[in-house]
Amino acid sequence: MPSRRPRVNLVLEPTLYQALRALARREGVSLSEAARRLIREALELRDALSEAGVHRRTRAVDLGALAEDAFLEAVVKERAENPAPSIPHEELLRRFGIP
Repeated sequence: MPSRRPRVNLVLEPTLYQALRALARREGVSLSEAARRLIREALELRDALSEAGVHRRTRAVDLGALAEDAFLEAVVKERAENPAPSIPHEELLRRFGIP
C-alpha cells in the first residue's frame, strides 16, 4: 500500500550519501528513516539555536554524527558564545572517521 505522506527527492554528494548509508546501517533503519531522523534533528537544532539567539551563516551541515545530546548541548553553547560558521562537511567527515 503506498504511503500517504508527502515525498521529497534528494540529490546528494557521494560522501554525504555514504555517510547517510553508514548511519542507516549502524542504526538498523532504512535510508529514508535515517534521512527523516536527521532532518528532524536539524530542524530541532535550528530551533534551539534560534531560541538561543544564534544566527547561522552556513550553507550545509551534516548532523549524522551529532546524535548525542551532550554533543548537541556543547554545540549550542559554543554557538551562543561564538556564532562563527560551522565546519565544512568534509572536515566533519574527517573528524568522525567517516570515509
